[in-house]
Amino acid sequence: MFVLGFVNDMFRPGNFAAAVESCAPHLRAKALALNRLALNAGWAIGPALGGLLSGIDWQWLFVVDGLTCGAAACYLFSFRHRLPRVAVRVAGATAGPSPWRDGHYLWLCTLSTIALVVFMQYVFTESRYLHDELHVDKQQIGLLLSVNPIIIVTCEMAIVQGLRNRRPLPLVALGMLLVGGGLALLPLAGQGLWVVVVSLVIVTVGEMLWSPFLGAYLQDIAPAASRGRYMGVYTATISASMIAAPYLGGLVYDDVSPKALWYACGIGGALTAMAFLASQRR
Repeated sequence: MFVLGFVNDMFRPGNFAAAVESCAPHLRAKALALNRLALNAGWAIGPALGGLLSGIDWQWLFVVDGLTCGAAACYLFSFRHRLPRVAVRVAGATAGPSPWRDGHYLWLCTLSTIALVVFMQYVFTESRYLHDELHVDKQQIGLLLSVNPIIIVTCEMAIVQGLRNRRPLPLVALGMLLVGGGLALLPLAGQGLWVVVVSLVIVTVGEMLWSPFLGAYLQDIAPAASRGRYMGVYTATISASMIAAPYLGGLVYDDVSPKALWYACGIGGALTAMAFLASQRR
């Protein structure tokens, strides 16, 4: 587990950098949206396939997982020559500015961490709230939480295409406002599951505005010679938030109240949105 945890996220920075280097600059947001579409398709398919394999034999789950990772590695290795020459040249460069000296970039990564801690309460805590407080059975919870990846897979590319000429940070700010507002609706879920569905739709729309456009903006402001290093810092915020989100969410959920957690998410989303908007450069 230590080795897996150590190497698992080494894939992300190179993956992000390769995605944006493979297309023209004005298509970067679409490239990252397509990357997220594949990620969400994997989130939709993976658990179902894992459940099927574990029902046959638990060992097959890990055998197939290892084989698919190996197949992906072989494909990516064979695909490397099709990347643009500039990407190969940049990848071999030894000089370039350090992201740790870029105050604007580090500030946006800090905001990204806070935004992810808020958003990941949907990932880590909402299913617990639905089960414990609303007494929703597990099958219904699975169906409800599938709303997010289904909307993303079917709608995100069109949204990114339609908004591609807009300034990114105001869209990011609007997205975080929607994420926080959607989560803040959950205390009203006692009136019916339709409130949960509305909440999930609002959160998902916010995610489709915030995540791809923030990633594209961070790619745009990263110097070409250091893009991999810059993306390494950005993906580190994802790992940091995955550590902090379940702990902080569980702390508020258990020691204060479940409803307090969702109200805190609403406040956190609004404050993060204002910070993103204030960070807009001319």
